[in-house]
Amino acid sequence: MMSSRLILVVILVALLQPGSSSAKSDVALLQPGSSSAKSDGSAPSCQDVTCNQGEECVLQQVQCIRAPCYPIPTCKPKTTSKG
Repeated sequence: MMSSRLILVVILVALLQPGSSSAKSDVALLQPGSSSAKSDGSAPSCQDVTCNQGEECVLQQVQCIRAPCYPIPTCKPKTTSKG
């Protein structure tokens, strides 16, 4: 039986294959057995996240291995809309 760590490595290698559409996506990977839920079971939010100047908090989709698979707060460079 394969260990969870080996399974995660296999998944990462498959996702990062050159030419893979997943390699270009913006997805966070969680450790097997972990969840993006907060300790109280609620979905995470950007409410308590402080980002650096020029960044903003966005909820980033995760690669779901074990539910619940809520998006996780991540600091990203601010986008400017032209027009």
